[in-house]
Amino acid sequence: MIRYDVAICTDNPKLIYLIVELVKKLDLSFVICRTDDFRSDASRVIVTTHDDGAHFDNRVVIVGPNFEPEFTIIAIMTKLLNIRPPFEFVVGVDPGMQYGLALVANGNTIHSKAMQSPHAAARSTFLWGEYISKEFQSEMTIRVGTGSRLYSVLYLRAILDEGISMPIELVDERHTTFVGESDKSSAVLIALRNGRELTSNDLLLDVKTGYIRSIKHFANRLTNGKRVLSTSEAGAIISGQLSIDHLLFDSG
Repeated sequence: MIRYDVAICTDNPKLIYLIVELVKKLDLSFVICRTDDFRSDASRVIVTTHDDGAHFDNRVVIVGPNFEPEFTIIAIMTKLLNIRPPFEFVVGVDPGMQYGLALVANGNTIHSKAMQSPHAAARSTFLWGEYISKEFQSEMTIRVGTGSRLYSVLYLRAILDEGISMPIELVDERHTTFVGESDKSSAVLIALRNGRELTSNDLLLDVKTGYIRSIKHFANRLTNGKRVLSTSEAGAIISGQLSIDHLLFDSG
């Protein structure tokens, strides 16, 4: 008998489509069937709704009408990988022109993605942490690579702007980035390495010519060339007087 990774057990056509697209991206085997079908009994994870007669065992992932892909991925992968208490959730962050994020649970990679801006990366981190706190009654540790000091600081400022109270560690990125590796792969390695505690000095930057040049290029990339930062604006971002996301996207 074939044992599928995921059984999709719902009569809701919209949810079926959304879940199918999600499990395809995760490269998981799946079957669409009823909850009382023998194929769901043989599947590693059952994704269903409250209205479709869910089995209440530890394989079930309940999805609602407001489908949340990120949270569904976390729920599916923790069950598929048999992640059990005591939980240790860590998000690794690889800062740079693109921010790699990786969520690791008990040493297993649950989810990874790349974000374009420090505030988008910080927002995703915040939402992951809130979900994990609610669903797993567990705290998430944030580990940030320090290979690119400028972009590490931009992320750290953004994460503190979110009001996050989770533990934050800074990780030496040496030996975490190799030729051909993606930001997401590096983020996994950062998540798996212990770091040191964040201090107030870690949020400070000197306004250097190289930083100004890099911030201008970053802003150009974020806006597809539609916004050119002045030297004074770039300096204000580096010194912490302005946020790059707020300056580019909230000022009209």
